[in-house]
Formats: sequence, structure tokens, C-alpha cells
Amino acid sequence: MDIFHEQLVKHHRTAVDYLKIVGIIIAALLVLFICAVIIPILAGSAVGMISTISLLVGVAALFGAYYLIVNTGVEYEYILTNNDLDIDKIIGKRKRRRLLSVKVNTFEDFGVYRPEDHRERGYTSTVLCCGVSVGAGDPYYAVFEHASFGKTLLIFNPDDKIVEGLKKNIKPWILSKAKQQSR
Repeated sequence: MDIFHEQLVKHHRTAVDYLKIVGIIIAALLVLFICAVIIPILAGSAVGMISTISLLVGVAALFGAYYLIVNTGVEYEYILTNNDLDIDKIIGKRKRRRLLSVKVNTFEDFGVYRPEDHRERGYTSTVLCCGVSVGAGDPYYAVFEHASFGKTLLIFNPDDKIVEGLKKNIKPWILSKAKQQSR
């Protein structure tokens, strides 16, 4: 029987994200003010072309700010197809980037994520792709050897369907080890 599950996890904005947005808005308004008011005053009324170009630059700064603010919205999509787990990062609901693709039966470790259990493990890379929402549930982790990243720690928030699909392909001794750790 084939397994196919997909899940979309929204990364909720943090206080740092909101500070970035406020900074972008302030910078865009400052550029608009300089281009629409200060430059025409300094250039004088004799140079109409400079005033027009500076106004266009100010409007372009507003559009650039809008683009940057929209790009702060991030979602992760988990796609489990039989033994393959693909994780994509969706930026601003318009750009999709594949973060990683891994065979589930290559997991060396799997379970509920607790940071203290992974402090001194010496992973080559860590892939964090989970939502920061209050109701997201416990994050899970998986450890595996990846061709590009080396020894990788994946931290993610799969729903129950994805977890059950993963368990069908994970080696039984890894699952029993995860049950012992959760006690």
C-alpha cells in the first residue's frame, strides 16, 4: 500500500521578525521623504527631471519594502511519499525551495526532540523547519547521513499522519529506542 501525506506548517512571526518589518517600513518612508521632499528642494524648481526621477526612486523604495515584508512569511511543507521525506521552504507564498530530501529508512535516530539530548552530539549540520506556534505540538527529530550535509539533525513538526507514515518505514530498533527515551 502506497503512503502519501503532505502537511503545511506555518512559521509564525516572532518579535525579531516584527522589528525587521518596522525597520523596513521606516527605511522606505525615509527614502521616500528624502526623494520626494528634500532632493526637489535642494535641486530647485529649475531641474524638473531630477524631481521626477527622485520621486520614482521613492516609490520604488515603497515597492521594495512591500516585497521584503511579504518575504518574511515562511511556511514549510512536508511531503511523505512511501519511503521518501521531502521538505520544502515556501517564502512569501510564491517561492518554493527544496530544503532536503531523505529516505526514511536511513534514519539513525528518531523521536520527540529535547534540546538537552543533542547538545554534545557533533552534527555536521542542523535543519530546523518547524513552526513556532503555541499549538504546533512537540517537535520531532531525525538523525541521518546526508550526501550533501553529512551527519544531519532534522527538527520538524509532523502531524499524526506523517508520524505514522514515518514509523512504517523506520527500522524497528530505532522506534523501540525512541519509546524508551520518551519514558
